[in-house]
Amino acid sequence: MNLLLWGQGVVSTLGYLGVFVVVLLFSMGLTLPLPTSALVIFAGALFDPFYVGLSAALASTIGESVAFGLGYGGSYALGNNMKRKYLKRIKRKLQKYPYVLPMLAVLPIPSMVLGLSSGMLKYNKLIFVLSVLLGRLIKMMAYAYVGYLGLELLAGI
Repeated sequence: MNLLLWGQGVVSTLGYLGVFVVVLLFSMGLTLPLPTSALVIFAGALFDPFYVGLSAALASTIGESVAFGLGYGGSYALGNNMKRKYLKRIKRKLQKYPYVLPMLAVLPIPSMVLGLSSGMLKYNKLIFVLSVLLGRLIKMMAYAYVGYLGLELLAGI
C-alpha cells in the first residue's frame, strides 16, 4: 500500500486530527521517511491552513521528541570511543550558537535525524523541544499556506 495515499485518505477523512496522526507517525520514524510536506500542502488546500500548520508542527515536535529519547538512550552504546569526542564538540557549538537548532528544524531534513542526533548529544531537552517547535511552526505553516494559496490560484484560473 502506498503510505502517502493512505495519509491523504486519513487527512481528508479526519481533518486536523488526521493531519496530526499522520505527521506524528511519519515523524516518529515508525514508517519509512515520507514527505510530510506533501501531506501538509494537501491538507492546507482542504482546510484552514493556520490550524493545519499548527497541528502538523505539534505532531512533528512530539515525533522528534520520541526520536530524541531514542538517541539519548542510544548514546550509551557509543561508549568512550572517538565518536564521543566529536559529539561533545558539536554539543558545545550548539550551546554557543542556540539559534542554529531552530534553523535546522526548518530545513527539509528527514524526520528523526534532528531528534536522534540531539538526543545522542544529550542536548538540553527543553531547549530542544522549544527550538524544534519554533522551526516546525515556520516550516509547516509555510507548507500549509502553499497548499491554500495554490488552490486559490487554481480557482482563479
